[in-house]
Amino acid sequence: MKELAKKHEQKGLTVLAVNVREGETQETVREYVARQLGPDRGTPLRFLQNGAQVAREYGVRGVPATFFLDGKGSIADQLTGFDPRKLDACVEGILP
Repeated sequence: MKELAKKHEQKGLTVLAVNVREGETQETVREYVARQLGPDRGTPLRFLQNGAQVAREYGVRGVPATFFLDGKGSIADQLTGFDPRKLDACVEGILP
């Protein structure tokens, strides 16, 4: 996701990661992100904490689940699982 966000940030892509685990502290999430993404502080990713309600509203049944919202905020596409080629194809399909 880090590479995807960097590749398309100039086109207006925003990547929002949602932590669905209830009750984790911000520090716990920060430590996890630092371990997963490394020390690059310029990474254009945002993180939402305590997102279990968001996951329920979007009907998430498994993780990772990726939703692609268009410029109007409507779901344009979605994926379950992680396949970088599919992620890139979905992003290319919604960006100008």
